[in-house]
Amino acid sequence: MDTTRERTNPRRERESDKGFGRFIVDIASFFTLAIALQLATVYSLPTADVDRISRHVDHGWMLLETLKQKGEITPTDISSLIDALDHIGRHGIVAAVKESFKRNVSVNLSSPEAYLAPEDDNKRSFVGKKGQFLKDIKESYAEMYNGVQPIPYIRERLLCVNKVFIDSGIEYFNKEGGSNAGTGTWLKLGSYNSIFTDPRLSNAMVYLLYGEPGYGKSTLALQYVYDWCNRCSGSPLKDVEMLIFLRLRYLKGGMPIFKAIKEFLLPSDTRLSERDVMDIIQSCTSVVIVFDGFDEYSNEGDNSKDDVTQIIARQMFRDFKVILTTRPSSIPPKLSYATQRVRLTGFDDQAKER
Repeated sequence: MDTTRERTNPRRERESDKGFGRFIVDIASFFTLAIALQLATVYSLPTADVDRISRHVDHGWMLLETLKQKGEITPTDISSLIDALDHIGRHGIVAAVKESFKRNVSVNLSSPEAYLAPEDDNKRSFVGKKGQFLKDIKESYAEMYNGVQPIPYIRERLLCVNKVFIDSGIEYFNKEGGSNAGTGTWLKLGSYNSIFTDPRLSNAMVYLLYGEPGYGKSTLALQYVYDWCNRCSGSPLKDVEMLIFLRLRYLKGGMPIFKAIKEFLLPSDTRLSERDVMDIIQSCTSVVIVFDGFDEYSNEGDNSKDDVTQIIARQMFRDFKVILTTRPSSIPPKLSYATQRVRLTGFDDQAKER
């Protein structure tokens, strides 16, 4: 089947462009702020775009203009918008969008239906899959960060991590000579976010974050997850496209990373395959991986070949930032030169007052 899209003559193309503007104005009123924000999540729009959409007097128009500027919708292709609306269950809007597109734009196109999404519900677009993946992992994360036990073994009292987290003492190891094993000095950091923002740590890709039992390593890891999910103001994670959080005690036998993500972060009835998970993560422009509890990690056989070890050593996912929590007695044997050691020092007097 020849899928080449036939071009109209220049005059009709110009008419299509004008008609596309009318189309955007025509459908903008369908997109309330709530719907616009849902679609912004599906499209993984950065925080700056989301803020601009939220502040604009016409949320729908600003959303559509943003998608137009990014090439997500064009005078000859609105299929991703149709897919995204189907994905969030706005089927009534889909019908109105298609009708407006036909009325305002496709009259100037040689094959109007070629530029609309297929009707087959089983054909889920990549945009739809990515949106579903983000929705699913954020729901899994919410279960985790809303289930913090401030008093161990008392499950009747579960709180959100943001209610119990205290930004306690944190230091980084200032290496001399660029060697992980060399001499150096421990220097204080301003806050838990400083590992991403302090210029002294700008070359780090892997953050080895350790502390004694009870110092709050896992709580800090969950606070990073909370900040990302909620796009917290002031957090360096708010513009990160994807964050993957895994508790290493569950990854037995050197489980492959994509299998682990599917098994522990997605619902059991998910339609996404491990290949889908891989494609989605590798499509992201920025990714942070948080591995919690290396001291509880157990694998079998050659421990230098499993995904977790290779990610920590930057032999896999070299463009991703990695946070690894562990105890001082359980440091990975193989570390990259881009590893930054960070330690929690417990609660000073100021932190105790908070």
